[in-house]
Amino acid sequence: MASTRGEAERFPTETEYPGSYSPLVQNGTLNWRSKPANKHSTGGVRGSSFVLAQLFGDRLAFDGFSASLVTYLTTEMGQPTASASVKVNQWNGTAFLTSVLGGFVADAYLGRFSTILIFSGIFLAAMKPCIPAGHGNDLDCRAAQQGLFYMAIYVAAVANGASKPCASAFGGDQFDEREGSEQRQQKASFFNWWFVVQSAGNIIAVTLLVALQQDVGWGWGYGVPTVLLAFSLLIFASGAPLYRYSPVLGSPLTQVARVLVAATLNRRASCSSDTALYEGDEVEMAKLGKIKMFHTNQFRCLDRAAWLPKIAEKENGTAIKDVSRWRLCNVTEVEEVKLIVRTVPIWFSLIPFSIATAQIHSVFIKQASTLDRQLGSIDIPPASVAVFLTLTMVVFVPIYDRIIVPIVRKRTKNERGITFLQRIGIGIFIGVVGMVTAALVERKRRHLAGGRPQSKQVDMSVFWLLPQYSILGLAQSFTSIGRLEFFYDQVPNNLRSLGTAMYLTSVGVGNFLSSALITIINRATDPHPWIGRNLNTSHLDYFYWLLAALCLVELGIFLWLSFWYRYKPVHDAHEMQKQCDDVLSSSQI
Repeated sequence: MASTRGEAERFPTETEYPGSYSPLVQNGTLNWRSKPANKHSTGGVRGSSFVLAQLFGDRLAFDGFSASLVTYLTTEMGQPTASASVKVNQWNGTAFLTSVLGGFVADAYLGRFSTILIFSGIFLAAMKPCIPAGHGNDLDCRAAQQGLFYMAIYVAAVANGASKPCASAFGGDQFDEREGSEQRQQKASFFNWWFVVQSAGNIIAVTLLVALQQDVGWGWGYGVPTVLLAFSLLIFASGAPLYRYSPVLGSPLTQVARVLVAATLNRRASCSSDTALYEGDEVEMAKLGKIKMFHTNQFRCLDRAAWLPKIAEKENGTAIKDVSRWRLCNVTEVEEVKLIVRTVPIWFSLIPFSIATAQIHSVFIKQASTLDRQLGSIDIPPASVAVFLTLTMVVFVPIYDRIIVPIVRKRTKNERGITFLQRIGIGIFIGVVGMVTAALVERKRRHLAGGRPQSKQVDMSVFWLLPQYSILGLAQSFTSIGRLEFFYDQVPNNLRSLGTAMYLTSVGVGNFLSSALITIINRATDPHPWIGRNLNTSHLDYFYWLLAALCLVELGIFLWLSFWYRYKPVHDAHEMQKQCDDVLSSSQI
């Protein structure tokens, strides 16, 4: 799908220039024949619905495996709780960290659609019904089974992680934000519904699929979501004629490297009254659909990449053309790199929240396994308790999108109701409340357990965990969706897969750091570890208090960064069209 924009696709909207209206999109996306996409027959809600179908099958397969992995490791493979929790966090972390691989491949070479199909296909091949690695009498046979088991799950993690950023970014590509506020609002709604569909898939995974795994067999439990994943991929592929495809223009990281190299090479250049900033060839930028960005004062050290003596400007560009692009970049290129640099501190500040939410798929589940899980005649599987969290998101996010946002929008005049960072900050605060709640509930559970063996059920209903799951579900409704939108929107357009990968890698790093934190704490508190083999004699509540404190510190740092941050400018179709037409017209005179 590689192409660049030509003059034929630049048209004003019907309301701006009556009689000159074109049905072609303004954001440079293409149809499946590599021609400028038609705004009526491609993209929009119809195109994005096929992407949501792929997401649903992907979530069923991934969450169905992830939700029961800690149970499988402790029951079938006989591993201690702390060891199993570390392995689950490492596996989840791998799935999120490898999103960088998929984001880079999609942005630089294959495009998002092809990357999704290829890596989802690999994920499908790896998600065959698992061999019970803990069975078998022969030690060599058991070791071989375990080796095959770990190899399969890590291939699945890498493949699934690589497709994650491309799917959400590809769905966002179906909306032309330059057409005005309506398209931008629809895009914001898409990301909200992205999490609703993701949560719906998770609910089915942690209830029906987990029950199938434990009551019928692990092979059936992994085989059914594999078939559903294959079906969802067929639906996704069938929507190819309806999609809008972002053009692939080569590695976008080259531009980042050129700016950094040029700024470094020019670090000793003197700045005087004769020094100007190179604005670049606006004709070439217009042909690529780029909007000229104005200079900002943040990260002024990068401005050295665009330093240009004024005398060179008077030579009709002759001297400029002879300068290597690795020594001289234009202001727009520098400002696009600044966009990436600005997001890095935000990325770091969100890691503690990811560490806290990593417990949902590990120690929260083991906590549930010690409680009374009877609901009438039904014995709720421990992994299914996570449905409390996803149900909260499924209920709250549509209310937020359809009721709360329109009300708040009238007061704030913001298309999204509140800004990206405001939404993230609210979620972090709610996350602090969630971890405090988890600590208080765990203290009560531990008191009732009285040090009994973990195999003996505590006289306490599993529904005591409902508050901590629901509060964290509310927190993720704000923070997780907010940071997905933030990293997709605030990076340059040709880096949006990698931008989405930044969100996913913050989750992955949180999982790995959670594993490291558990290991460090257990070693420091030995011989009475906070997270021991028997939770009834451990101090899991202390661990939750620590996470609450980390999130509270994170909130303070995040608020400071929010006041410092400068948002990416928004351009609509009229502004882009006027700029492109002015530049191209002047070039023809």
